[in-house]
Amino acid sequence: MAQLFYLFIKLFRRFFDLSMAYQRWKDPSICPPPDLKKYYIPGHPNTLPTFIHLPASYEPGKKHKYPLLVNIHGGAFCMGTPELDCLVSKKLADAAECVVVNVNYRKAPEYPFPAGLNDVEAAILAVLADADADSDTEGGSLPMVDKERVALMGSSAGGALALSAALNPELQKRGVVRGIVAVMAMTDCTLDQKQRMDSLPRESGGKDVLKDVHLLVDAYMRSSDGSSDSASASASRRRDPRASPAFADPGLWPARLMFVTARMDCLYGEQERLVRRIREVRGGDGGVTWKVLEGLGHPSRDVRTGEAAEKWDEVWRETAAYLQEVWKV
Repeated sequence: MAQLFYLFIKLFRRFFDLSMAYQRWKDPSICPPPDLKKYYIPGHPNTLPTFIHLPASYEPGKKHKYPLLVNIHGGAFCMGTPELDCLVSKKLADAAECVVVNVNYRKAPEYPFPAGLNDVEAAILAVLADADADSDTEGGSLPMVDKERVALMGSSAGGALALSAALNPELQKRGVVRGIVAVMAMTDCTLDQKQRMDSLPRESGGKDVLKDVHLLVDAYMRSSDGSSDSASASASRRRDPRASPAFADPGLWPARLMFVTARMDCLYGEQERLVRRIREVRGGDGGVTWKVLEGLGHPSRDVRTGEAAEKWDEVWRETAAYLQEVWKV
């Protein structure tokens, strides 16, 4: 039964990719082309592209360093591409005057935890290594990147990966990650779907586009060798802070964090609990900027008209201001 469902995920992923390609063809403005495209994931040349957006103020040859924002797309660990976030990335590159790098990663069920996270961490470290090079961008390096001023951002599953990647020992040692923006992040892989749906307000009618997301999380959290394992082994894997940031030590994250939560999203509850825990451990507001979008659900990030679009435009303005603040020298 599980194998049949995994086949369905693969087919749905293909449908999702084709649907996105059609949307981009229909309206190219939803996906501004990146300024650079690179391949950073070891062992996967030409299959997992990384999209790089430069700020409007960038001038080739000019020796100016820009902060680095690494963005990680969502898709319940099973689907999605960096192209999902091209429009937002371009907005933030210009508004926050930074280089935005949209990384890619392998997806479940073919590649369960921790494959995707390993890819994200490898890509971040590769970008930082690329920033050490002296040649111009045409030579394949990123001399315009200030590798001492870094922030991570992700949406949904990407938000979880951003929070988890910040725990990477090498990044911890370098101390260069100044901030994290977690947007509608999936932070607790131990939850069943009833626990998630119970966090919805009464006016939602108990409906959410992610009502079956637990099945995708199961595909992500299955044994890496595909074999069946004990309940205790599965539970331990799900409580791993690298899989579920809800169990991480808040003291390991940067001093300033930003969470964006949609109130009609079934992931609201786990984000609220994590924000409360960070504040309890750190004291005061915990250095957390927490923005709650009333009346919006999980897919509202893709809405480009009406009240939802206005709310998200405000989110990105506040995100740009947050980033500029944490990157102050």
